[in-house]
Amino acid sequence: LEIGLGCNMDYGPGKSAVLWRKYFPRLQIEMMEIDGACANKWASSLEALNVSVHVGDQVKLSEELAKKTGEAVYDLIVDDGSHFNVPIRDSFRHLWPTVNRGGYYVM
Repeated sequence: LEIGLGCNMDYGPGKSAVLWRKYFPRLQIEMMEIDGACANKWASSLEALNVSVHVGDQVKLSEELAKKTGEAVYDLIVDDGSHFNVPIRDSFRHLWPTVNRGGYYVM
């Protein structure tokens, strides 16, 4: 799971999704993005990579995903979303329990 599709980057969004798919061809890859228009614009490219996108506020989505999974399901979470302390902290609080033993949470 990566928080932040990169919609505000000069080189365009979804570049890390391409990298994740290249190095992990069989893993489930999910992204979070607050900019719905951007996520919709790039939806077909992400679908072609078999990458799913959760659209909305990172803290609310983090809480929803944590409740939905109810257990450790992620091997890696990368928070490259808001770049502000409070959302990073709050997302971590919700999502840390969803990281598998031996997994990584990168901020």
